[in-house]
Amino acid sequence: MNSRRDLRVQPTTLVRCMRYSHISQLCHLLDPDQAWKHMTDYITKPNGQPKYNFDTICMLEMEMQRPNGSPTRKLIEDWSTQNTTVKDLLDVLIKSKLYRAANFISVDVLKDSVTSLPCPGPTESSNLGHLNIELGSVQSSSDSNNFSNDNNSSNSGSSNSGSIRVHRLDHSSFGGPAENSEGKNLARCPSENDSSPYLASEEVNQMISLKNDVENGKGLDVEQATDPYCSQETVLVGAVDGEKKDTQAAGDDMSSLIQDIVEGLEHGDSVKHFEYSKLKLITGNFNRTAVSEKGNFLGQGGFGEVYLGKPDSVHLIAVKRLMDRVDTVMKQFKTELQVLSKYRHKNLLPLLGYSSDGPQFCIVFEYMPNGSVEDRLACKENTPPLSVEQRLEIVKGTACGIVFLHTFDEKPLIHRDIKSANILLDCNMVPKVGDFGFARTGSANPASMKMTTTVIGTSAYMAPEAVKFDISIKLDTFSYGVVLLELLSGLPPFDEEREEKDLASYVDENYSRENALELADRTAGEWPESMFNSLFSTAVNCLNYKKKLRPTMQEVLQEIEDL
Repeated sequence: MNSRRDLRVQPTTLVRCMRYSHISQLCHLLDPDQAWKHMTDYITKPNGQPKYNFDTICMLEMEMQRPNGSPTRKLIEDWSTQNTTVKDLLDVLIKSKLYRAANFISVDVLKDSVTSLPCPGPTESSNLGHLNIELGSVQSSSDSNNFSNDNNSSNSGSSNSGSIRVHRLDHSSFGGPAENSEGKNLARCPSENDSSPYLASEEVNQMISLKNDVENGKGLDVEQATDPYCSQETVLVGAVDGEKKDTQAAGDDMSSLIQDIVEGLEHGDSVKHFEYSKLKLITGNFNRTAVSEKGNFLGQGGFGEVYLGKPDSVHLIAVKRLMDRVDTVMKQFKTELQVLSKYRHKNLLPLLGYSSDGPQFCIVFEYMPNGSVEDRLACKENTPPLSVEQRLEIVKGTACGIVFLHTFDEKPLIHRDIKSANILLDCNMVPKVGDFGFARTGSANPASMKMTTTVIGTSAYMAPEAVKFDISIKLDTFSYGVVLLELLSGLPPFDEEREEKDLASYVDENYSRENALELADRTAGEWPESMFNSLFSTAVNCLNYKKKLRPTMQEVLQEIEDL
């Protein structure tokens, strides 16, 4: 008889292994009144320097603008990439005087007996309950357990002294995204005094020409920049350097960045610079009313918002407007432009142009009317389920796009954030891989890896070695395996109702090649058994814990084409 695993959380349990419901409760406790911000004063890098600065806290703050977004959840996800333990979390909560959250961790998560807490400070004045811990006895193990992300830094904070270095920020100065830099409401529609909401016919023709160039496989001859940032990775919530940059220096960086982009893109003939004012006009002044409600808002990610643009009464485009020009956003803007202008393929999201003359950077894409694979699998907006035939085309097309990224140049381009939400579907349901803000070139040797200082990706799709800060083409193979399981099963990549929250673990615990067909999503229609079993085996191989045993995407594509 198999014994049930002991699921009790211990102080040494990694935070990323905590139950989804426990993290959700922390979000309920810390999201109101932005209490989570107090934690950022006490979270440090392995070298003892503050991990979060003004820019990255602003990035976390933006999570509140997303549907079901939570700054607390994003903060914990990012911090957990340092192998943070539950004890580390409890320590920071106590130092931050967030006693209700600390009490929840001690009593409800760790199941400890309780003793009284000290009187609350100004941070939290409500009834605190009890907590089984003496404030002076808590010693964070994060410095010893975490990976170093700065080999040249010294521990100037002298952690041996036991003192806490407080990096206090002026939280009252954080502005929300409800208004742009001109102080105008982003939801304002054009007034009757505005010019025509459509572009001139010449500009429409240019867009059509660009679209045709993309479909015919024409690319750009853009020289790949070799800026210092290419060797310094940004975490999911933004770049962290532990220090605030001088305003003038930041302005110089921005000017230099724009100059680099413009000079690079002017070498090609397929990408156009659009005036910000024109993009503002054709998106209804970046109207935040949802497209389903006759507005222009398509969606929002961690670094930008996407709007539907109507250059005329027939053609549609998608305008991705990035957040304020902080360091991380500028780097993502540059990376995405460089990738999309160089890598042209029928299964990659087509780039039409960009804008850098307004208060925010914008990237202009061909509009994908069928949304993301994630949304179609969830049947959002009452769309019909994807059929078996459609799923097979998505499986193959997505693999083709990734293979192109890995093989087009001398060195492979590693996407690093392959997921169903980043695979879009055009009017013919052809998949297009998008969102290249975290892409990075890797080694030409498939067996080799590069080291990075931070972890990029979405947890349910993240390969095991990602937390060890190495990157290789096998990262994309693992992520593709999760997407393949989504398409086969129709199940979400993460579900708090499952005992194994992430899909890869759930399938590993409950299915094998012998009973794989039980996993099939029957809403797609009838799956041929041999084909389903073959695709399931491919997914399992992609998800091998040892990256050296995972196939390359070329091998995956060959298996799919042989079906």
